Amino acid sequence: MAVSQIQLSSLYPNMSFAVFYKWEWSKQWEYIPQWQPLAVTKTAAPALSSATFITHYGTGEWEDSSLMVSSGMLKCYNYFYVQIRGLMYGHWTILFTGIIPTENFKLLGKSGTSFTADQQLTAKGLDWLLRSRPDGAWVEPVSGGDAVWLKNIPTFNRRYQYGGNIIGNRSDFNSEKNSCIFADTGKQWSNWDIIDYLLKHYQINNAPQFELTEVSEIKTSLENTIGVYDFSKTTIRDTLNTLLSRSRGFSWTYTVDTDGNVAVIPFSLLDTDIAVGDMTIPANNNKVAINMWDDERAAVEVEQDRIPVYDKIIVRGANMKSCCTLSFTNSTLEKAWTAAEETVYKDAAKNTDGYGELTEQEKAELNDKFRSTDRFERVFGTLRVPRNWNWQIGSDVVAPAMDSAGVLTTLFRAAYWNVDKRFLNWLPFLAGYDYKTYPPTNKNPADSEPEYRPMFALVKNSAGKYQYAEKLEPFAAAVRPLLRELGVSMRFRPAYIAAKNHWSSAEPGVYTDNITAEGVDYDEIKLTAFIETDQPVQLEHNLNNYENKRTLTIEIPDAELWYITPGTVVDIDDKGDTIAYGGSGGSENLLRDDRDKLRAVLAAAVAWYGREHNKVTITTKAITAGVPIGTMIVNTDVSGIGAAPTVVTSINWNFQELTTTLSTDFGELNIAGIFSS
Repeated sequence: MAVSQIQLSSLYPNMSFAVFYKWEWSKQWEYIPQWQPLAVTKTAAPALSSATFITHYGTGEWEDSSLMVSSGMLKCYNYFYVQIRGLMYGHWTILFTGIIPTENFKLLGKSGTSFTADQQLTAKGLDWLLRSRPDGAWVEPVSGGDAVWLKNIPTFNRRYQYGGNIIGNRSDFNSEKNSCIFADTGKQWSNWDIIDYLLKHYQINNAPQFELTEVSEIKTSLENTIGVYDFSKTTIRDTLNTLLSRSRGFSWTYTVDTDGNVAVIPFSLLDTDIAVGDMTIPANNNKVAINMWDDERAAVEVEQDRIPVYDKIIVRGANMKSCCTLSFTNSTLEKAWTAAEETVYKDAAKNTDGYGELTEQEKAELNDKFRSTDRFERVFGTLRVPRNWNWQIGSDVVAPAMDSAGVLTTLFRAAYWNVDKRFLNWLPFLAGYDYKTYPPTNKNPADSEPEYRPMFALVKNSAGKYQYAEKLEPFAAAVRPLLRELGVSMRFRPAYIAAKNHWSSAEPGVYTDNITAEGVDYDEIKLTAFIETDQPVQLEHNLNNYENKRTLTIEIPDAELWYITPGTVVDIDDKGDTIAYGGSGGSENLLRDDRDKLRAVLAAAVAWYGREHNKVTITTKAITAGVPIGTMIVNTDVSGIGAAPTVVTSINWNFQELTTTLSTDFGELNIAGIFSS
């Protein structure tokens, strides 16, 4: 796109201006010469535009020869609409349109028989009206039929608790409501869809109606941006500021035409496209070049900013998680109780008074009562990983190492620290999937939303076959991870059901005769568990090698890598034999791998944080329409270093000093925020 050329001298001569007002938006504007504008600051979002006016009450003239308004005309203009127009070469330009929520009356006393006063009115930009909150939502019934109004607004694109998957809840275009609405379809709301929906259903009746302008490249970008948003407690303006956030490379303003149409104008803060994964934040194509040297009547300031420039960038996701099967056989499990407590548990009530006079049944009942206290919660029921575990199972590495480029190797272990570790209470395997082959096969109904499986333990029955501990009949165990150490509670009722081959010399219990036929040996337990390692999923890039090196670390907490250790048991077959995970190594043993997302974030961060940016302020001694908000000034490099262009984000008119000031800014792009919508 060609860049427009502007001379500072073209911003002259000074335009005349006039103020108009009306009580209802549907009415015609009325000229009100008594209102003298003092100043207007028109800004891009998220800031709010404002304007101040003054009108005088009394008789005669003030020092500036302006006629006073009669004191009998003193009235309140709260919630009146106001508009300032500029006239130059016979053409009217709308400079500001707003609404008056605030007035100030300064009583100046009595002059003869006349009362004198000044009334100052403060107007806010029309977008101040977008302060309403969604009070419900249109939803499409699952069984079909007309849209239904709920008295709450669901979360756009609900997210699973684990795995970061987004569940879409958007309908196709609903002609009845002139937008998409909520529906149980699995289709996802884009940021563009959400803005369109909110503007069409939650504005104030009879007030100015804001309509979203389709800027093609921005619409494309927003249509490719999918996030999870709860807007039930935010205003419509706040939602616009979230979805068109400066931290994501966007902002917005509004315009009003002579017919009263109000347009939301989104624009980009970027001078070049920046790609983040499959999404591109587009460059601003509305560009002008201004010769900043050609008119001494204009004051030009250029601020070069190195604050957002970094020499090294690190993009860091969550710590890698690894799934494996642990057992006594491979020395990755051990009993989590002492030999002394085991002896006391076996002896039970043996040493209490009168024990010898009891029948065998009475002894068994008394012993079981003794063993059921909290003191013995660990005995025969709690297993843990040895504190000196080396994060290997035989020759297989459980925590593979990753280099600065994000390359994973199973030949070496990552550094580890066996402190404050615990098992997750879920596995990276979805219920109803067959993982003995790769890729896994989904056996669920097409419209199901399967859960992640919980950690599980396998025990050997009397026939030497494995079965799930939680399905052991009639002595099923509840399996759960410990909260304060890397272990598992697998409490059978009674616990000594797990003491097969370890029950010699023990006092009887009610169910000790069941141990041989139905009990299990804790030495033979296999535990499939999911563990967070100490290896972050991380990429690094060096930009410069200055003495005072500045490093930026971008956290993407939901960027994950799930590794499946070879030999991990995922199920048992109908013969009671274990089934191992079907991946053959390499990428097949990664059930989730977000490194490409981190690479995209890193590329975007290098493009944005690797160079200087300028801010420009141009003040002209005239009231002029200037350069519209959202326009990019491309030739801000007056230092020869090559800083990036910036966008006009503020215009200030000072009607007392007759000056117009344009200010540009580049925002603070939040690459992590763009990625983790």
